[in-house]
Amino acid sequence: MLVLSMILGQLVSSLGILGRVAGFVQATLLNTYFLVLIAVLYLSMCGRRLPRIYAGMIIGLVAFVFLKTVLGGSRAALLEVGVFGLIAVLVQDGRTRVGLKVLVVGLTLCVSSPFFYFTATYLREIPQGEERSLSLDAITSLEATAASSVPNRQVLFPRMFARLGYVDHVTAIMAGRAKYKEVVGIGYLFESTMDNVLSPGFDVFDRPKVALVLGSLYRGARQAPAKSALSVDEYGSEMMTVYGEAYLFFGYAGLIFLFVSAFAAKKVYLWYRSRHVFEVYAYRSLVLWGAYRWFSSYGMDWLLVEMMTAIIFFAAFREYCDWAGRSGPVILTEGRNVTAVTLPHSGVTP
Repeated sequence: MLVLSMILGQLVSSLGILGRVAGFVQATLLNTYFLVLIAVLYLSMCGRRLPRIYAGMIIGLVAFVFLKTVLGGSRAALLEVGVFGLIAVLVQDGRTRVGLKVLVVGLTLCVSSPFFYFTATYLREIPQGEERSLSLDAITSLEATAASSVPNRQVLFPRMFARLGYVDHVTAIMAGRAKYKEVVGIGYLFESTMDNVLSPGFDVFDRPKVALVLGSLYRGARQAPAKSALSVDEYGSEMMTVYGEAYLFFGYAGLIFLFVSAFAAKKVYLWYRSRHVFEVYAYRSLVLWGAYRWFSSYGMDWLLVEMMTAIIFFAAFREYCDWAGRSGPVILTEGRNVTAVTLPHSGVTP
């Protein structure tokens, strides 16, 4: 499924209308991002029971997707793999255990993260159409060419640590709420949701997502730019996080909104039942991923698009599991919690 997803990704930009269909399939039914999450979950569940050849193939595919993402200019690839691992632990045990292996892996990621961050930053600054290459010497020394705008090691680490807390955007939104709410309110959120979630392929109000207009308002614009007027060069999203967005739309009453939403999220997390443990864990992994995306949100309208994608993906993945016809272990439930989720010792995988 991962291989097919990557093939479809190559068709998106080269085959016109067929490319658009391939893009939809890759974004929903064969979402590479979700498939990597499922692969990490599967490996963590099966452990040493999985034959080495299968484990090696899955790890190799995940590593390939990771490197492809970094070379494509994403600076969050390492973070996402770590999040996937944490999600896999939480859906199975409900708590994390920090042992020697976790400490070793964590230290390894900390040491390697600047090099991945630097590589992705360098490659994303290269204009489209130019050869995307970077020397090994530049990576190991964290020094870009003088002609590039890539931060070298003198400013690289301050920028990395500035991104860790997601604090800068939230404080800017809270400090400038009076300015923002004149333009971006509940009415704008409704119009943006209509254009970006509920009416795919056409616009009713010509509204871009909230995260794409905050920068313009911060720089002094009196009104939000139209969606049709935004160019690729002007694309710049502001990470609002759930806290910034709640304060922007509701003020201190946003605390009530956060409480009710968290309560509803727990209900959704425990809602799905199935006799197959893998299917339940896949569902819960997607819900936890949605919660993570909610905490570091780019806005409710943006989040709804991602949630619709996750729903379509899980519906298709569930049908795939039924079609595959594997007889996985039975889930035993007591009340609302899973009480028996042990894999069988016979080697049968879910």
